[in-house]
Amino acid sequence: MKGLANLRDILKSKGEQFVNMLLKQYVVITEQVDGSRFCVQRTKKGLIYYKGSNSKPINLVDRTLMVYYEKAISYIESISMDIQLKMPLNYKFGFQYLSNQKPHSIQYDRTPDNHLIITDIQVLNNGKVVKTITDTKILTQWAKMFTVQNPPVIFQGNLNDGQRQKIREFLKTPDEDLIKIFKTQSFTRFIVSILNTSLKRTALMNNLDKSVEGIVFKFIEGRKIFTGRV
Repeated sequence: MKGLANLRDILKSKGEQFVNMLLKQYVVITEQVDGSRFCVQRTKKGLIYYKGSNSKPINLVDRTLMVYYEKAISYIESISMDIQLKMPLNYKFGFQYLSNQKPHSIQYDRTPDNHLIITDIQVLNNGKVVKTITDTKILTQWAKMFTVQNPPVIFQGNLNDGQRQKIREFLKTPDEDLIKIFKTQSFTRFIVSILNTSLKRTALMNNLDKSVEGIVFKFIEGRKIFTGRV
């Protein structure tokens, strides 16, 4: 997800009309968390695990040499067999995994529930991904069953005129002016104030004054999805 295009760059390359079109679509806006990708799939032989974007499962040698994911693996294996058996065989569940409060560059105030945040479900057919489920209602249902953290949603729905206008103004603001603004104001608080005034903290921070990895915008029009970040 770190390779996502920045919406300010999209404005420069594709133009204002394209961005205006995006801002009118249904959008799911989430916090990008500075964790590591971790996936689990149930097979007829049991649970298998994946790290990062690897298509090959973590094997016993990997687990012996690299203990980083052991906390996540141990937790998933502790989930009741009743819940494990509800996992469809063709579903690969994706998470952001944080083993501690500073997994990489950001120091968080807390870790997610059982160190995992559910992010997506890949639907497989003969080992190939045919669909990716990102519907927050579905993911939240699975998060509850797994007892892990819900997707870190900041806003979902259609932006109103005022929100669209403020986002356009932000995207058009020159870099040097943004630097001046964010020397005196939290970027996180600034963005969240546009999107969701009821939100008082981020997914893993106790307030809105600390930095986050990024904010991801997923614009949805029918089956078409366009994703960018700020």
